[in-house]
Amino acid sequence: MCENFVLIKNAIINSTANNGLGMYYDAYALSQMRECPQQKNAFPVFIWNGTDDNTTPISFAQYLNKQYNTTKLHIIENMGHMLYLPCWDKILEEILTLDKDKN
Repeated sequence: MCENFVLIKNAIINSTANNGLGMYYDAYALSQMRECPQQKNAFPVFIWNGTDDNTTPISFAQYLNKQYNTTKLHIIENMGHMLYLPCWDKILEEILTLDKDKN
């Protein structure tokens, strides 16, 4: 059995809770392009998106990347929406490196 079985199972259960309203609101939010206010001294935002993601299109990640001046966009080849599972070490490494750069 997959070592992340419980995590994946809970993600599926949560996404369909409340008669699917969570999925509805996620889809609605993704379909709305909004102005993103710029903030001075904003914290860094990392955007990770897989080329095979059928939930969040790369165009949305690229849109967010253009809206903020503190983003770092990562497009991961052959990965889907759950890319954080196999990429977790890379994600944490980048965050920890950022923290070291501050000191």
